[in-house]
Amino acid sequence: MDGSVTNMEVDPVSNTDGQVQGNSTKPYIENLYSNEPKRCFHGVVELKFAVIGSERCKASVIEQGCVARLLQILRAPDSGLLLKTEVVTVLNSLAKGLPEHAASLVQAGVLPVLWEQLEACGLCNVQSNASQYVTKVTFNGKNSTTNSTSDNTSINLNNTNNTLNNNSNMNDATNNNNNSNGCHKPNNTEQQQQQHKLLRIISNYTQILLCCLRSVYKQGCVPPPPSWNHKLLSTLIKYGYHPPTNQECVANILAYACKCEEQQVQLVDAGAGDLVAAMLHSSLSRVQLPALYCCTALAHRNQAVSQRLCKIKYNGVLLPDRLVELLGSHGDSFVQLAAAAALVWLHRGHALPHSDTRVCHKTLQCLVRLCAIDRPAWLRIEAGHELAHLTELTPELQKVASYTDHLISTITDFLEYNPIGDDPGPTAEHLSPLSCGKYDQVHKFPELMKESGLLVYASLAANNEEIRQKIIMEPCVVRSIRDALATGKSPVKLAAIRCLHSLSRSVHTLRTTFQDYNVWKPLLAIIQDQEAEDEMVVVALSTLCNLILEFSPSKERILEHGCISQLCSLTRKQNYDLKLNSVWALMNIAFQADSSVKEKILQQLGTDQVCSLVSQGDSPIVMKTLGLLRNLLSNKYHIDNIMKQHGSQIMQSVILILEGDHNTQVKEQALCILANIADGDQAKEFILGSEDVLEKLFNYMRMPSLELQLASTCCIANLANIKDNNAVDRLLRLREMKTEKLLDNLLSTQDPNLYDKVRDTLKQFDVLNTNSSQQQQQTSSSNTTVTSNTTTTTTTTTTNNSSSSSSSSNNSNGSSSSTPASHWRPLDQGQ
Repeated sequence: MDGSVTNMEVDPVSNTDGQVQGNSTKPYIENLYSNEPKRCFHGVVELKFAVIGSERCKASVIEQGCVARLLQILRAPDSGLLLKTEVVTVLNSLAKGLPEHAASLVQAGVLPVLWEQLEACGLCNVQSNASQYVTKVTFNGKNSTTNSTSDNTSINLNNTNNTLNNNSNMNDATNNNNNSNGCHKPNNTEQQQQQHKLLRIISNYTQILLCCLRSVYKQGCVPPPPSWNHKLLSTLIKYGYHPPTNQECVANILAYACKCEEQQVQLVDAGAGDLVAAMLHSSLSRVQLPALYCCTALAHRNQAVSQRLCKIKYNGVLLPDRLVELLGSHGDSFVQLAAAAALVWLHRGHALPHSDTRVCHKTLQCLVRLCAIDRPAWLRIEAGHELAHLTELTPELQKVASYTDHLISTITDFLEYNPIGDDPGPTAEHLSPLSCGKYDQVHKFPELMKESGLLVYASLAANNEEIRQKIIMEPCVVRSIRDALATGKSPVKLAAIRCLHSLSRSVHTLRTTFQDYNVWKPLLAIIQDQEAEDEMVVVALSTLCNLILEFSPSKERILEHGCISQLCSLTRKQNYDLKLNSVWALMNIAFQADSSVKEKILQQLGTDQVCSLVSQGDSPIVMKTLGLLRNLLSNKYHIDNIMKQHGSQIMQSVILILEGDHNTQVKEQALCILANIADGDQAKEFILGSEDVLEKLFNYMRMPSLELQLASTCCIANLANIKDNNAVDRLLRLREMKTEKLLDNLLSTQDPNLYDKVRDTLKQFDVLNTNSSQQQQQTSSSNTTVTSNTTTTTTTTTTNNSSSSSSSSNNSNGSSSSTPASHWRPLDQGQ
C-alpha cells in the first residue's frame, strides 16, 4: 500500500480506481473534508486506495486541492497518529507519481509540514513538549485493536511516563458504566503492552514520514535550502542508524538534498560522515547504495570535506578502505560503480593522491572493467563518465588507463553502439541523484553511449601525444566527432567538442586529420550562434584557440570567414570563460599576423575595451590581454603604425598595470610590451619623452625580482640600440638619467642571461665616447687645416639587442601546452 505501515483495522471500504468522471466528486473527497473524525479517517483511507497505481487519479486529487486539506489534517492538534499515518501514506503515493506531481506537493508546502512532524517524532519517546505536534492516537471502536477502549478513548501523549489515560472529555457516567461491565484500571503489564503498541505506532509514523520525504527528494524537484536547521538535521541523522528502511530513506534524502558546499560542511558537522561509514558496513545493498551516493554527494568538488571523510573510521576500518572492499567483483555491479564514483571524488578532492593504489589500481581498473561490452548499457555509460572524471586532470592516470584492458579499442564500441534486442535500463534505486530520469527512454541509449565514450577519449588525450595518436587512428573517432557536431544533441555535441579540444593539442593532427575533415567549420558555426549555450561556446573557443595557431593550416580559412568580429564581441560578455577564451583566441590570431589583420583587431576591439580588460583585476584575463598587445606590437613597421594611431591609449593601459597591485608575471608582461614599443623607430619617443615611464623602468631594474630586472633591461637595451635612427641623442638622454650606473649595479647578477643583456647594453654607450674623441680630433685638425670638410663615419660592432618579441611558443613535443611558459620571452598560445 505505497509504504503504509499502520496495523490498524478499519471499517470495510470500497476499493476504487479513483477515476473522476466529469466534475463529479467521489464520496471519499466529501469525507475528507468532514469535521467528524471517523468520516475523515475513512475518507483518507479510501483516498489512499484510489491513488495507488493511478497517475490519472493522482493528478485529479492534486488539481482538486486535496493536498492543502491533507496538510491541514497533519497540522491539526487533535489529529491522531493513525490518521496522520494514513495522510502521509497518501502524500507518499502522490510523490511517487510523475515529477510534476511531486513538484505540486513542494509548491503546496508539503516539505515544511513533513519536517515539522519528523521533528515532533524526534522530540517524543514520548515527551510532554511534543504535545503541540502530536496529542493522541485514536482507535476505531468497532474494529479496535484494544478492546478496553471506546470511540472516544485516546492514548494521551502528554504523560511523560507513556501510560494510558482516559480522555479528559469522558464523563464519570461513562467511567462508571465501564467499571460495571468489568473494565478495570490497567495494571503494569497492560501499561507496558500499550506503551509498546504506542511506540510501534510512533515508529511506523516516523518511517512513513521518512519514506515520503525520500519520495519527494528523489523526484529532483526540491530546491536546495539555504542552510539546514542543525537540530532537525541531527534528528534526521539519528534515524539513519536503524532500522534498514530508515537507513535507506535517510541516505537518499541526504544524497539528493546535498547541493552546495555549505550543505556539505553542515552535513559532515552534524555527523553524516559517521552515518555513511556505518551504513557502508550493512550487508544490504539497498542500504549500501544510497550511502555510497551520499558519500559522493558530500565529497563532490569539496576538498575540505573529502579530507575529513578519508579520516573517518567505523569498527576500525577507514572509510576509503571500506569503499575499496565494495569494489570487489563479487559484489553487485551497481554497488561497485557507486563505490568507484565515491573514490573518484575523494581523489578529485585531493584527499587521495593519484599514486595511491586505491586510486590508480583499484578504482581505475574497476571502472575499466565496468566499461566492458558484456555489461548493461546504462552501467557502461555511468562507468565511462566516472572514468573521464578520474583521468581528466592527471597525466599518470591517463597513461595507465590507456593500456589497461584495451580500453581505447573498447571505447570505440561506445561510439557505434547499436542495441541488440531489449537492453533494460536501471531501476530507480540503482541510479545516483545526478542520473535521475536519465535512462527513462531506451532509444536515447546510443546518444548517451556516444557522449560517454567521447568524454573518455577527451580525458585520455588531454596531455599525451602518444595516446592522441592511438585514439585518432581508430577509424570511427573523427567520423563520430564530425557527426556529433553536425547533428548531435547538446550533451553529445559538447562531448564531441571536448574530445576535439584534447586532440587539437597535437601539431600532427592539426596539420593532417583536422585539415582533411574541416572540423573548424562546425566550431565557427557554434561560436557565431547567438542561441548556443555558454558552456558549449566556451569549449568551442578553447578548441579554436589551437586551430588558429601559426602552424595550423586552418588559420587562414578561419580568418576568411570573419571570426575576428565575433571574437571581439565575445570579449564584452559577462561570462568569465567566454571573455578569457575570446581574448586568448585574438592573441593567437595576432601572432605574426600581417598589418591588415592587426588593424582589424584594433578596429573591432577598440582601445577602450583593451583598457577595460586590463583593469579587470583578474590575472588570466589581464595576462592574455597583455599577450595580445605584445603580439600586435611586433615588427618595427607595425609598432610605429599602431603607436601612431593608438599610442596614448596603449601607454595608459601599460602604466595602469605597472602602477597597479599585480603579481610579478603580469608586470613582467607589461614591461615586455614596453620593450616592444622601444623597438620601434618613432614609437621609442612614447618612452623617452616620458620621464615618469623611464623612472618606472629604473625602479623595476632595482627590484630583486630577476624576471622584472630582465624585462626592464631589455626595454633599455632597445632604447639604446645604436642601429636605430638618432641613437646618439637617445643615448645622451639615457646618460643624463644615470642609466649606466644602474646597469653597472646589475653586473653583479648571478644570472647569465641578465648579465649578457646588461653587458651588451653598456657597450651601446661606447659610441658616445667614440664620437667625443672624434669631435676633439676634428677640432684640432680645423686649427691647422681650414678647408678640411672630411666626414668621418663611425662603425661600431655590437651584439644585436632584443627586438620586439611576440607572445608565442611551440611545444617541443609537438603539442601545445595549456599553461603559460615560465620565462618572460614566450607566452604560450595553445589551450
